[in-house]
Amino acid sequence: VNGRALRLAGESVQSLVTALQRLCGSDAEFFLDGPFLGGKRAVDCELYEVDSCPLRPIGPAVLSFDSSDDVGKSAVSILVHPMIQKQTEVELAKLDRAILHAPLSLIRLRGRTATSTVKRLIGHDENLDG
Repeated sequence: VNGRALRLAGESVQSLVTALQRLCGSDAEFFLDGPFLGGKRAVDCELYEVDSCPLRPIGPAVLSFDSSDDVGKSAVSILVHPMIQKQTEVELAKLDRAILHAPLSLIRLRGRTATSTVKRLIGHDENLDG
């Protein structure tokens, strides 16, 4: 995914989790995931209209927490397909949170040679764990 990410800002991680539960459903397992909440990994999820899970789906998204952004608040980056970006923005506006736009690229490599491929691409073999 390469393009503009929607960034939802909040006073704390917990306030963002509460907002995201309204879009993803309160039982989404990744809300209990320490590495996700700590900003160490992104997760895939399904977005729904506000307070409408499991009815009225919008589409798939990738979420990534940032512990702090440029204004000193917590934020989550939300990457969606361009076809559902406008509808996602409309639903985010219903949450009464600051919505920012930021350039963000996400590269996913899968398979047995993914780690070695990344090492070769960036040329820092000694800095990456295999």
